[in-house]
Amino acid sequence: MLFLLLLMSACRHETAESHQFTPLYDLGTSTFQRFTGGLYPEGTNEPPLSHTQVQAAKPRPKVYNLSDGYGLSLGVKPSGSKSWLFNYIKPASKKRAFISFGIFPDVSLERARKMRINARTLLLDHIDPQQQRMNDDGHRKQD
Repeated sequence: MLFLLLLMSACRHETAESHQFTPLYDLGTSTFQRFTGGLYPEGTNEPPLSHTQVQAAKPRPKVYNLSDGYGLSLGVKPSGSKSWLFNYIKPASKKRAFISFGIFPDVSLERARKMRINARTLLLDHIDPQQQRMNDDGHRKQD
């Protein structure tokens, strides 16, 4: 019975088009995919942010972050400013870094998630999203 439950259970993976579910047990290779231990992204038990949560985020005496998962978070400053941040590990140096996607409400939750997917796609190709942005900005200034 437990084996059948494992076959039917699903693990959530993010794609560019939409969220899709893939089985934990791969029949082709007879192996289990890594399960991170939580119900939501990156093994957490916290659901992704909703638009209402983003709008309702109030300033505190110190800066704090609200995580959306897969490296995306909303930084809320004491001044009330809300900015989208993407945390990642640089492919070349293996050091942790972050890149800003913009300020809410100029950049919506949906747009920030699309930018996260694009950045994660670059990381899969071993391209630093911050370096790519600087290269793109340099080409735009030359035109």
